[in-house]
Amino acid sequence: TRLKLARLAKHLAQVGRVHGGFPGAALALKATVGDALSGRPGVDLLPAITSAGSRFFEPGEAHASDTEVLVIALLLIKFESSPENTHEWASRLAAHAVEAAQEQELWSAAAAPVDAFVPIKDVCAREWDLGTKMLVMRAVALNWSGRGARVDIDDDQLTNYKSFLTKEKGYLRGVTPTGAKRKPKRLLTWSATRVADHVRRRFGFLFAPVGVTPRK
Repeated sequence: TRLKLARLAKHLAQVGRVHGGFPGAALALKATVGDALSGRPGVDLLPAITSAGSRFFEPGEAHASDTEVLVIALLLIKFESSPENTHEWASRLAAHAVEAAQEQELWSAAAAPVDAFVPIKDVCAREWDLGTKMLVMRAVALNWSGRGARVDIDDDQLTNYKSFLTKEKGYLRGVTPTGAKRKPKRLLTWSATRVADHVRRRFGFLFAPVGVTPRK
């Protein structure tokens, strides 16, 4: 079975190149197979969360959707200054992903690494210029397979999402525990562990879609 999966992964990558497809498309398909080969938890490790609205994110109080997770993961790779540090951060925070997925809004970040939210905060604070947004849109709509892929993502959605993240239009909030007065920012909740888990498991496949060559 492992041999058949390996051959399938190789075939998918070759098909993407032969037909002139963007490498990220074949790599994303190959990544799905890679989870099975690695012996690590697959894509069903965490619950799927899909925005039911016309945008890839839900306003108000909500958990981060799979597309939000993918967008932030791609931007982490686009803006990262050290692949090693990014992977190390993702691995440490992703270790809490299963527990956080079970507890969701009840999960306490106190058990997470002290820098759990730092890379995500940095992504939210950076400027998302048109070139960066175009890369993310192409990656999400055309060059990604599986969770997070969404064909209707556009510049207006990304611009609005960024505005919500930086408080120009009020923060996007996470789901608040029953009886709690504090409304946490959307990505500074258990959703951060989902981003880290995505980066950890898809690390090698997030570079090509945003035009980044891993530094050695």
